Amino acid sequence: MTALFTIDKTLCVNCGACVRTCPMSLFYKSENGSVAVRDGRCLDCFHCAAVCPTEALTHDRLGKGTCLSLPADGDSLLARLQRRRSIRRFKPETPDRAVIQAALDGAEYGPSAKNDRAFQWTVILGRDAVERLRGIILDWAAVTPGYRHLARLARQGADPLTCGAPCLILVHCPDSSKLPAADSVIAATLAEQLLNDAGLGTCWGGYLHRAADLCLPFREAIALPEGHQVHAVLMAGYSDEVYRRIPVRPGAKVNWLE
Repeated sequence: MTALFTIDKTLCVNCGACVRTCPMSLFYKSENGSVAVRDGRCLDCFHCAAVCPTEALTHDRLGKGTCLSLPADGDSLLARLQRRRSIRRFKPETPDRAVIQAALDGAEYGPSAKNDRAFQWTVILGRDAVERLRGIILDWAAVTPGYRHLARLARQGADPLTCGAPCLILVHCPDSSKLPAADSVIAATLAEQLLNDAGLGTCWGGYLHRAADLCLPFREAIALPEGHQVHAVLMAGYSDEVYRRIPVRPGAKVNWLE
């Protein structure tokens, strides 16, 4: 077993929650039905600790006893941020288009450099449409150094690229706008919170973001306008996981000048 994880066998009930939730397929069921761990790259998402029903699993970089119980109530911004998880297992149901539209409309109320609001959205709705784009990216990844592991993981049944999401939301902006990256990321952050408030789970798609930069067939497939750059991608849908605890985040690193 890799030293990164410790499983207390006196507490583990071999439910397989960690097996299902790990985006890198580091956990698996052994021949005798017990949970085991394989070596591999960990994303430090701590989903394994958050889903474990008996607190049997300890992540070395998190430590035992460093998960909070989910707030029983509380609608403060802090409580909502604490409950937020990067969902990497989605149900297949397609979200309501009106719910997504309302979240994107709401994001328009956020700040924008000089009130430029030049960012635009592209939404890929439905698992079939997402899967077509995933195939385009995997074909590219299979022959692209630095991304071949995506094709290998796909062959193993893992999907860190889209995580089975039935919806992708891309925010893009013309390079000629005043602060394209900042405006786009602010809008995506606000849209994510509004989607979460509406009961949808989300995850920022880093691999999809990079593909939008590097994979020409993907850029063509999403009909990215001339002169636009994608600055953020959100996966969205209904979560197929139940998170029982909140992994504690370290305090802010601050350099105070007085």
